[in-house]
Amino acid sequence: MPGTVIMGVIFVDIKGFPFGKYNAIGTNLGSIRFVHGGVARNVAEDMARIGTPVTFVTQGDATPMSREAMERLEAQHIDLTHSILVPQNGVGMWLAVMDENGDLAGSTSQMPDTEPLAKYLAERGDEIVAGADSVCLEMDMREDISEQIVALCQKHKKDLYCISANMSVVLRRPDLLRHTRCFICNDIEAERLLHHPIPRTDLETAVDTILHYGRGLGLRSMVVTLGSSGSVYYDSITGEAGHCPAHRVEMVDSTGAGDAFFSGVVSGLTRGLPLARAVAAGTRLAALTIQSDEACCPSLPDFWPEMTP
Repeated sequence: MPGTVIMGVIFVDIKGFPFGKYNAIGTNLGSIRFVHGGVARNVAEDMARIGTPVTFVTQGDATPMSREAMERLEAQHIDLTHSILVPQNGVGMWLAVMDENGDLAGSTSQMPDTEPLAKYLAERGDEIVAGADSVCLEMDMREDISEQIVALCQKHKKDLYCISANMSVVLRRPDLLRHTRCFICNDIEAERLLHHPIPRTDLETAVDTILHYGRGLGLRSMVVTLGSSGSVYYDSITGEAGHCPAHRVEMVDSTGAGDAFFSGVVSGLTRGLPLARAVAAGTRLAALTIQSDEACCPSLPDFWPEMTP
């Protein structure tokens, strides 16, 4: 089964957790952990852990952390046939500092050299997209890669989902989003894209806002997460629009929650669920993820039977 093809890069996440209240201008005693990360890598692992067949198109290098990341993906039965190895600078690094509540206090990101992956996709992209059931693209990798994959998904009539990392390409080329099946982002990203505030407390207005301004951009469907207020969504084809509340759980680490949410929503849509049910799946997956210090959800072999009574 071809399953979902995910295209993106691997990161090594270096995360610091203070033992007490976080001091933004001083030294904090705490713990430092190295975690496999990167939004596309997280999505690939999350989807595999809930039983979605995944092919990951990425690159790695000769460093031990890169090898460990590849081995971890293989252990989740993720197809790495189209993943390439480069001598150096094949993976990125993300340095993050968390506060006492597990929320992100600040970060710095170092991107890998994506030229080898761009060349590989120029040669093999048509074949890869043609064999996919659906495609998830880390659109902020490179504008030329995004243009190519969008065109190939149109050519082969494949559903395309955009994984947004830093919004660099998305904000320059919002026209590319018109070709996505559903655009999923958080409220801060949505406000930058739509140039309009998304209220977290007035949920009816939040739904109306994304419906009006999202349609104005030509987006078929959109889901916007609102932190502890849950998420709002619309689908202009089916007419669905509404709010999904967040699960109340004890948070350990918020990083990876958005990737887990994305994974649940997209996996639900690819299984034929209506948008509201897919959003509920993403909400549950995000809640499970933030209860650990890992960037991904736990393995959940019974996830879909429980979500589709």
